[in-house]
Amino acid sequence: MSQDPSFPNQANPYSPTTAGGGPTSDLVTIFRPLYERRHFMTLIGILTMIGGILYCLTIVGAIFGVPVAIMGNALRKAAQSLEEGNNTGNGNAFMEANQSIGLFFLIAGIFTAVGLLINVVVFGFMLVGLLFGAVAA
Repeated sequence: MSQDPSFPNQANPYSPTTAGGGPTSDLVTIFRPLYERRHFMTLIGILTMIGGILYCLTIVGAIFGVPVAIMGNALRKAAQSLEEGNNTGNGNAFMEANQSIGLFFLIAGIFTAVGLLINVVVFGFMLVGLLFGAVAA
């Protein structure tokens, strides 16, 4: 992580420090709400992975199943990284958790955008069909 030249005394927020405060204790405090819900993250990650694997049982389903399985694995990995970061005070573990959660939401966002696009196209076809049906009658 490069430092911003306008802030010459900027500390790396992911660098571990010893007891007595500093970046690591701040990170533990910041990530506390996620750490407390890491068991739910693990559960949802495992269930999402199972769903992705079940999608992969068909060839067409594999198109959707592989990204869903990756989402589940990312969420499970985030929960493990949160646990490691909280137990060891390792700031890099918190960074890995943050990146894994970001990957989960990136894939979920892509699925949402594609789903909305498909709905708009289907609605457009229904509207065109309705108009042509009314004209033909």
